[in-house]
Amino acid sequence: MSIADLDAPTYDVDLYSDEVLRDPYPHYRAIRARGAAVWLPRHDLYAVGRFDDVRAALRNPTVFSSAEGVAANGTVNEMARGTTLASDAPLHDRLRAIIGAPLSPRALEEIGPQIRAEARRLVDDLVEQEQFDAVTDLAQHL
Repeated sequence: MSIADLDAPTYDVDLYSDEVLRDPYPHYRAIRARGAAVWLPRHDLYAVGRFDDVRAALRNPTVFSSAEGVAANGTVNEMARGTTLASDAPLHDRLRAIIGAPLSPRALEEIGPQIRAEARRLVDDLVEQEQFDAVTDLAQHL
């Protein structure tokens, strides 16, 4: 029996199709609506799309390991292997400690004024537009 044989809802979508890449949000909603873990047969993987379910999975690396990758693409998974994104403890903890120091509150305090000025500029520009996509137009720049 393979993992795909488990009793789980299925969503037959190509996450890399032009249609999905142009507007992924209906597909994210569809995944969340189907259940905690949804089988994506085209990619031979499960998607976990709800906040509480994602948090539970991230806290259980024995069942939900990131060491083999977290992308729906084997090439990307190979390239990312051993990074903070695609690793489990203890490697993940060592890597996080290395990059964590420059991102600590104390370190960020020094560049806080620059960060706040850039955030204000971005928000001011977006307010003038009246309508914008928070991910594409705001978060992507941060």
